[in-house]
Amino acid sequence: MTLISSQDKVVQQIISTHSPDTDFNVDEKALLSMAIDILCKAISKLNQDLKTELKVSEDKTQQQVITEELAYTIRKIGCELSCNCSGAGGMKSITLAVFDKLVKYSWENKLVIALLAFAVNYGELCLLWKLDATNPLTKYVDQLKLLLEICEQETYISRQETLISGLLEVIMRVTMTIIELNVLSSYFLCDKARLSRIKSQPLFTWLSKALLLVPHKASAL
Repeated sequence: MTLISSQDKVVQQIISTHSPDTDFNVDEKALLSMAIDILCKAISKLNQDLKTELKVSEDKTQQQVITEELAYTIRKIGCELSCNCSGAGGMKSITLAVFDKLVKYSWENKLVIALLAFAVNYGELCLLWKLDATNPLTKYVDQLKLLLEICEQETYISRQETLISGLLEVIMRVTMTIIELNVLSSYFLCDKARLSRIKSQPLFTWLSKALLLVPHKASAL
């Protein structure tokens, strides 16, 4: 009961600081497509059909989709995830730290930006794993991060990747559904403010439990 109450307080705190600004709108589908592409290439066990299920317009260039300010925000969130999820902070403090950087974004924007930040972090880690250990650019990095010893634990890594890929697939499919729901709602006459309030509570309850659980699992590798 105490845990549920604590989670509710975190969600309510996030909702109370939610102050969306139309100047901070992002292309949700394009960002989600980037996150899916990175993760599908990094995690072989992830359902590769995810890349074809999301239809994204190719009219915009990458520079138009990711501005300098957005890239900086993604980097700051990535730092929170990589540092705190490795043991420096609890789930409550991590959640608040991450979404404190996203107060001016819509609920859907918050979700895809946080997911993309994780994808970038995990993609960087996988690049180090896959590079030849004799490469002078990665040799000492591998040694200092103990990646060579970690990679030798094939059974352990395989088990963790199975857990991570399953959780990520659910996260990305729910994200797709949320984005599509938002698009469909624009075709019907409805109280969008009320719809946003209805979506926000379950979205962040799920987001706190699921999205931030993935970096914890990844940090165990």
